[in-house]
Amino acid sequence: MNLVGREPLIINNTLQHKLTKDMSIIYEEKVGSYLGFPIILHDGTLFGTLCAIDTVPYSFDDEEIEIMKSLSRILTNYLNDNIGLVAFSKIEEERQLEKVEAIGKMASGLAHEIGNPMQSIKGFIQYVFKDSNHNKDFQRIVMNEITRVEELISEFVLATQPSSPVIQMNNAIDVILPSVERIKSEAYAKGISITCSLEDHLPIINVEASQIQKVIMNVLRNSLEAIEQEGSIRVVAYRDPFHFLVIEVSDNGRGIPAGIIKKVGYPFFTTKDYGTGLGLSVSKNIIRAHGGTLNIESVGNGTKVSIRLPIAIEK
Repeated sequence: MNLVGREPLIINNTLQHKLTKDMSIIYEEKVGSYLGFPIILHDGTLFGTLCAIDTVPYSFDDEEIEIMKSLSRILTNYLNDNIGLVAFSKIEEERQLEKVEAIGKMASGLAHEIGNPMQSIKGFIQYVFKDSNHNKDFQRIVMNEITRVEELISEFVLATQPSSPVIQMNNAIDVILPSVERIKSEAYAKGISITCSLEDHLPIINVEASQIQKVIMNVLRNSLEAIEQEGSIRVVAYRDPFHFLVIEVSDNGRGIPAGIIKKVGYPFFTTKDYGTGLGLSVSKNIIRAHGGTLNIESVGNGTKVSIRLPIAIEK
């Protein structure tokens, strides 16, 4: 609804007001009344409008109008004081998106050009060793390395050109527990304990189970790598009041410095000597494609990753 102007606008009944009565969006979004104050920067630029909307016709009183006026003034002053930072952040964000878009175009081509030869090499190695009992260790190492290259290509494409998930109804516990079980042997080998605290009767979620399991395992592996000596990882899952499933993975590892935590999850950003910086980026894309969020907190000792996924509509 475009009601941006340079003067305050008060519409107590949008169904009767000449500016809004013929707007289809009024009926689609059920806007019954509107109160808006323009946000004008010190250079005269119209930044936008701070508005209040009710779903039914409503007469805004003087006190409410004065409150909105004060709020708009506070917001205007804040933007004027910080507009340089806002503009810089926007430019950096646009640069990041442009870089990812350019890499994405390159990624799809590389995936095809590298993927096909890899399949040929894989088939050739299997053929060469099919009748031989010798050098089985060599065959296993080569096949594992080829598989790893294929996984990296897949991650590269997912990080830059994420595909839509093929969702099905899944019990949350059937998605979470197998992911944890697959990582437990790696944790045990490092002397790290993993405990689960799952709420009773976890809900049904509409997800592509293999993708969500990939995310959970990636987060768990990051926790394993962050713990330098014996430590612990805790997995918690519950239904929040807003009809989301929340999965929290907490560790007592070295944590993430405050100066870089905002960059964690950007494609190709990593603090590891050997990492690609794609794991968390892919994970965020997967969760976003499912209508959820993935947030990272690191305060003092340890890190907590919170995954939120919408619960399936119960009929």
